Amino acid sequence: MILRECGKGIVLRVISSDNSRDVQIVQFLTNIKTEILRVQVVIGTPSIGTGIDITFPGGECLVDRVFGFFYPFVNTHTDIDQQLCRVRNPGSVDVWISHHVFNFTSNVEVIKDDLARAYTVKRAVTGRRSDGMVEYRRDHPLLMICAHVTALQRASKNGLVEHFCKLRQANGWSIEHVRETTLASPFEDAKKELAAERAAMLLGAQTISDADFIELDERKQNGAGLSSEERILHEKNEFERTVGVPLDAGLIDLNRDGRLIGRIAELAEIVRFWAIDRGHDHFGDILPKPTEPHQRLLKLQPHYLLATMMRAAGLTGAQGFARGVVISTADLGYFVRLCRENQTTIEETFGGELRVDFQDKPIKQLNLFLRRIGLKLTGAGIEKIDGRKIRYYRLPDDLTARMMQLARSYLQVKAKREADRDAA
Repeated sequence: MILRECGKGIVLRVISSDNSRDVQIVQFLTNIKTEILRVQVVIGTPSIGTGIDITFPGGECLVDRVFGFFYPFVNTHTDIDQQLCRVRNPGSVDVWISHHVFNFTSNVEVIKDDLARAYTVKRAVTGRRSDGMVEYRRDHPLLMICAHVTALQRASKNGLVEHFCKLRQANGWSIEHVRETTLASPFEDAKKELAAERAAMLLGAQTISDADFIELDERKQNGAGLSSEERILHEKNEFERTVGVPLDAGLIDLNRDGRLIGRIAELAEIVRFWAIDRGHDHFGDILPKPTEPHQRLLKLQPHYLLATMMRAAGLTGAQGFARGVVISTADLGYFVRLCRENQTTIEETFGGELRVDFQDKPIKQLNLFLRRIGLKLTGAGIEKIDGRKIRYYRLPDDLTARMMQLARSYLQVKAKREADRDAA
C-alpha cells in the first residue's frame, strides 16, 4: 500500500491484495481511533473481495461513503456485494453499474453439453461415435460442477443490475435509483480536445534511455503517481520498445482505446504459426469437417480460436491472409454453424458473448472477432440479384499490411529480448 499526502489527510491506495498487505490495511484502519480520521480515501480494485474487514470499535460509522464502479463481464452480482461490504456500517453506498445486458446461454443442460463436447472436462468424455458425436457421462461430478458454476455466473451477468438490486433488497437495503438526465453528452467536444492534446503530446515526447525507461516503468508498476508528462513519456517509450517501430499519428489513432499492443501481440501469435507451419494448413486442420456436423472445437487459446474462425470465414489460407478475398453474408454459412455449435466454448475463450443476431448478421460478429487483432471488414460493393441487394466486404489492404508489419516487428523485438536474456 502507499500513503500519500492529500490536503488535510492521507490517501491510502491499495495496489495489492496479498495476505500480508491485507493484514496491514486492516490493522492500519482499525487503529485509527482519533476524532479526526486521517485516512480520507481508500482506493481498491475488484481483487479486494472476501478476507478484508474494515471495522471500527463499537461499530462506529467513520467511513462517510462507499463508491463502487462495476462492469458486467468482470463481476457477478455476488462479487459486487462482497466488494462493497468490506466496509462495515458506512454512512451510505453509491454504486454505478453499466446497464449493458448480455444474452449468454445459462441453461445448465446446454452448457453441460457444450463443455463436454469441447473436452473442457476431459474425464467426463467416454468416446466418439461413428457420426462424430462425442459420448460423455452426463452425471460426471466435475462436469456437473463446471456446468452449474458457469450457468450461475452467466445468469448473473445477463442481468447484473437487476440481480444486485434484488440481493440488496433481500438483505434490508433501501435502494434509490438515479437515472441519467440527458441523452446527449455535454463532454464530446472536451473529449475530442483532450484526444488531440494527447496525440500532440505523444508525437512530441522524447525517446529516453533504457535506464530511464526501466526506472519510469518500475515506478508505474509499483503504483507511484506519475505526472501527465511522465505517463505520456512512458506510453510512447513502452510502445516503441515493445513493438519496435516509431509511434506516429496513424498508430496513435489506432491506439485510441489503449489496447493496440495487446492486439498486435495476439496477431503476432497467429503470424508466428503461419511462419512455422509454412505450407501446412495448421488452423484449417483444427476445424471440424463440414461433413461432420456434431464435432465441437476443442478448448483453444484465444489466438488459436481467432485464427480458426478467420479460416472458417475464408479470410485466410494456409500461409496467411488471403489477398483480394471478398465475402458476403451468404458465404458465412460454415462460420455461422461453428458459432452456433460452439457458442459456449467461444464465449468462455474470448470472455464475451456472441451477438444475439450472429446468425442473421454474421459480418458484424466476424468484425467483433477481427477487432481483437486491430482489423475490420469494410464495404466492397453492392450487387443486385433477383431484386435482392448483396453487400460484399473485404479486409482493407493498407490496414492489414500495417498490422502484419507491426506483428512481425513485435516478434523480432521479442526474439531479440529472449536471446539477450539467454546470453546474460
